[in-house]
Amino acid sequence: MLLQTLWKSMKETFSDPEDKSFDPTLENFDDLGMQAFSGAVGNSGALGIKNMILKHLEPLLTGENNLKPASR
Repeated sequence: MLLQTLWKSMKETFSDPEDKSFDPTLENFDDLGMQAFSGAVGNSGALGIKNMILKHLEPLLTGENNLKPASR
């Protein structure tokens, strides 16, 4: 869902607001395409965001890294 929102806003950034060939049907197909593309990228783990988060949180969850206040 986050990817779909990001790509949709990027698409709107580069579109011409004065374009006279606006077609609501085409916009629906674009939205469906963005949804499918975002789902495929998210399911494949292509961005690796989940892996980066888990890499840093997993030691905390398994107790391998005890959090101690920094000594001064």
